[in-house]
Amino acid sequence: MEAVKCNIVDKGRFAPDWSDIGLAQIITVLLGKDVGEDIIKKWIESLLPNVDAAIYTDEHYPYVLLLSNIKHFLMFLYFDLKEKGMYDGLREWIAGYLPQLREKVYS
Repeated sequence: MEAVKCNIVDKGRFAPDWSDIGLAQIITVLLGKDVGEDIIKKWIESLLPNVDAAIYTDEHYPYVLLLSNIKHFLMFLYFDLKEKGMYDGLREWIAGYLPQLREKVYS
């Protein structure tokens, strides 16, 4: 999962990036290989570091970019799980987590 994380949080990356489809599918496969939903949730929560910059500054911009990358990845994951009819609880959690993620960047 660390390799997937590195691809999502790469500073040179800007969403939308169609490689998110493949990254989301990796997580779906891991879920099918007995990696629990709780582990995936904790991993998702670890994608965004603590935001330590005042909003709307040059120091804040990398967090906005990171938020966009994570958000797009999570949307692909959400729809991959939905398409496969899997893990309704994780999908609901992702839908509820997206607004929280934005709040972390803009609070």
